[in-house]
Amino acid sequence: MAHFYDCNDTLDAFLREDISTVAQARKVRAIYPSVTTVLSICKDEFLDGIYKPRKITDLARENPTLPWQAVEKMTYGTRQHPSDGQDIPSSDFGTAVHKRIEELVQAKLHGHEVPECPFTEWATPFLD
Repeated sequence: MAHFYDCNDTLDAFLREDISTVAQARKVRAIYPSVTTVLSICKDEFLDGIYKPRKITDLARENPTLPWQAVEKMTYGTRQHPSDGQDIPSSDFGTAVHKRIEELVQAKLHGHEVPECPFTEWATPFLD
């Protein structure tokens, strides 16, 4: 899924969770794709042509009752959620850390406090 940021106010740019396609983004002024969305068009011959198809096949065989979307999200591994210890796709973990970085940067820019978050430990090295 693509991610887009609303940059109408450059000091308060934020992720638009209601926009997930280029067609939707084109209808709104000052909407820009995330770095990962831009880079997603760059395909790696090994990762996309060999590793990912093999891994998806293996995971689908190991988890025959899971829908294909869940199998695909598991392709690049899982991490333990810092709150409850449940395994989550590494992509969800990374997205949560990036969101926390964004919250901390905005708080630093605007001088406000942020609520506690289990992903702060992974986000704060970025601020340093």
